[in-house]
Formats: sequence, structure tokens, C-alpha cells
Amino acid sequence: MAIVVLLEHYPDERPEALEHLDFVINKFREMKIQPSLERALRHKEILGA
Repeated sequence: MAIVVLLEHYPDERPEALEHLDFVINKFREMKIQPSLERALRHKEILGA
């Protein structure tokens, strides 16, 4: 997931990466893509966001 790369290697890009993560979480919910949604939610939980 490109968002994780941003967060791990470009800490200054954290706000933008979290914004993208929220966006994809909403899209995965809309499209009912459960495995991807769960993975994205885990990343968000790990980040404490």
C-alpha cells in the first residue's frame, strides 16, 4: 500500500497520507471490498490515527 510507504519513509507527508487512507477506507466500504478494508483499518489502527 503506497500510503504505508509514505508514512514509513516520508514522515513529513503524514497528514496527506492519512487523508488518502481515510479516502480509501470510505471507498472500500462503498464497494464492499472487505479484505482491503480490513487491511486499511489495521494500518490506521497501528498508526493511532
